[in-house]
Parts: sequence; structure tokens; C-alpha cells
Amino acid sequence: MTFERWESTDPKENAVLQDGRERVRAVNEAILQNPANPESPHVSFYNAEGALDSGKRWIDGFKKNGLTITGEVRYLDPQVGFRDDGSATLVYCADESKGFSKNVKTGKVDDESSSSPYVRYTTLLKKNGEGVWQTVRVVNERGACKG
Repeated sequence: MTFERWESTDPKENAVLQDGRERVRAVNEAILQNPANPESPHVSFYNAEGALDSGKRWIDGFKKNGLTITGEVRYLDPQVGFRDDGSATLVYCADESKGFSKNVKTGKVDDESSSSPYVRYTTLLKKNGEGVWQTVRVVNERGACKG
């Protein structure tokens, strides 16, 4: 995983970027465990509410299908915004053109896809009592970004 331009000179924006980045890492780490682990404590540390539920379902899908991930994914063009209710938005793109799923037992890599490798993620984050910006909602749209 590479994160391009995931830094800000604004401390509040930077905190959102850091915790958003760690959420991505936590989900990918859980998928990489053998078998994939939807109950990983890192996933529930950086996710809450609907994002926690959907993240666990996503990871469990890899587990049920005997898959993991391999290759490289670039996360780029992050944009942070703050809402009047104190929550934050983080929108970014993922370039999955060199990232693939792989069968855990056979090692076969699925590198053929008919869909766009570019995905836009729109996330909503709320700061919890411990000061962590937890992602509470994730919406993704394949093909919405350009490489």
C-alpha cells in the first residue's frame, strides 16, 4: 500500500488523514491474515457503526471464498472536509491496477478484471472519546477516479 499526499500542515486534517490511512491498513491486514479475520481488533479500533459492519462483511467474504490480497494498491488524492456536527469527510481514490485477489490454497492470482481498477472512496469519520477518528460510513464507486 502506498499513500500519496496523505499529509497536511493542518493538525486537524492530518489527524483525519492518519486515522483514515490506518483504517485502510487495518482492513487489508485483516484480509491478509490466514484465514482472513473479520474480528481483528484493529478493524474495530478504526471503524464504528455501519463502516464496522460493512468492513467485517468485506473481510468475511475473503475468508469464506478462501482468498487473500496481493500486489500493490495506491491511495491518492485525499480530500478532508469538516461538517458542522463535528464529523469529518475523507474522500480519496484507490488505484487497484496492480492489486489482486489470490486463492490461499492454490496461490492462483486473479489478475483479470473487466471492471475499472480505479475506485473513489467517500468516508465519514467521527472522533471517539479516545480522540480517534473512526470511520462510520464508507461508500465506494468503481470507475469514478482516473489513474
